[in-house]
Amino acid sequence: MNGNKMKLILILCFILVATFCSDAEDLIQPEGETRWTGFRGNQGISHTDAINLPLTWSETENIRWKIDLSGYGQSSPVVWDGRVYVTSSEGSMKETLIAQAIDLTTGDIIWTKRFNSSFMTDRLDMAAQAAPTPVVDAENVYAFFESGDLFAISHQGEKLWHRAFTEEYGAFMGNHEIGSSITQTDDAIILLIDHDGPSYLVSLSKRDGANLWKRDREKRVSWTSPVVSKNKNSTKIIISSNGIVEAYNSKTGEQIWYVEGVKKNTVSSPTITDKLVIVGSSQKGETLAIERGGVGNVTESHIHWKADIASSFGSPLVHSGRVYFVNKVGVLSCLNLDTGEQLWTIRIGSPTWASPIAAGNYLYFFGKDGDTTVLHFPSKQLLVSKTDILPSMNINFIATESRVYGVAAVNGFFLIRTGKRLICVGKP
Repeated sequence: MNGNKMKLILILCFILVATFCSDAEDLIQPEGETRWTGFRGNQGISHTDAINLPLTWSETENIRWKIDLSGYGQSSPVVWDGRVYVTSSEGSMKETLIAQAIDLTTGDIIWTKRFNSSFMTDRLDMAAQAAPTPVVDAENVYAFFESGDLFAISHQGEKLWHRAFTEEYGAFMGNHEIGSSITQTDDAIILLIDHDGPSYLVSLSKRDGANLWKRDREKRVSWTSPVVSKNKNSTKIIISSNGIVEAYNSKTGEQIWYVEGVKKNTVSSPTITDKLVIVGSSQKGETLAIERGGVGNVTESHIHWKADIASSFGSPLVHSGRVYFVNKVGVLSCLNLDTGEQLWTIRIGSPTWASPIAAGNYLYFFGKDGDTTVLHFPSKQLLVSKTDILPSMNINFIATESRVYGVAAVNGFFLIRTGKRLICVGKP
């Protein structure tokens, strides 16, 4: 056999092996979604591919487990392949910071880690109490607290590194303290600190917590969270915060574009699509959509529409050409995503503190009082109908000891976080 034939045979063998391995990998990939990696899910837009999610539940139906957590917290749970991670704090001065790992299937607590706070403040009902949601990846959990403490913790519960931002850059100032959740890129943690003092946006190495870059900002009190937007060419950080909406280069921290003069965009976080950034505001007429892709000050050129509605704590939810907002009294408004035209309004069970979730043709709105409004849209109805038909609706209820603050969704289960408890909704 000559050399050329041998090379050809080796190449064919390599292709066959690579194809087999690729097919095998595809076969073992779980269907649906087994991870919820940060605030508002894996993409930061409250969408999930999770399958077999429950549609109805009550005190006696579809409660997998319910556990008491250590301390009190307002963060959302995050999930990685069968483990749930939550954060809390203990003490009248929130002097003890807590991270816990919980088995998704059983509700058993795998480990609990306690850390000393580097910046203690009084525990108040309307101030942050372990409010920032952590992020999780294949290696670690990253837990940030309103004290300014950020911890990297392995899946086994080992503390790997720690930063204390109030010690490094000064105390946080503001009546309700810091509520912004961290977000992540492949190799960095993104932290936004906007308060009534020296504010900043910082990117940190996941490996050791060192600053990759830091951008100082004008002081502005806000509790919104940044969103990471990825495409084939770049990764951007989108921020909506008290008077301004911005896009930053995730690698350099360079500001790419901004819209100024926005009012009351201080609580709900932005929602991104391929073409638009949707911004909620607590002031009527200031809820808006911004066209992406500009450079510099795009205030006059890139505002796509403004809507005469107000939103509240929950962030906007985009689904099949529509965008949904819940106001402070629990009225849900549906708008046309392209035009901003208000299509209909309905009253749901109660106002929402947690952001809603879209899963297939179902939308879930988690009321602060333990009620969940489930909207069902017939397949493709929203894409083909010129006149919207109100969706079917049912409301589920479970008793809670405090507000519902955050929710995660993975195959078969919702994880509902109240101040002191974690509830797994799904088939027992």
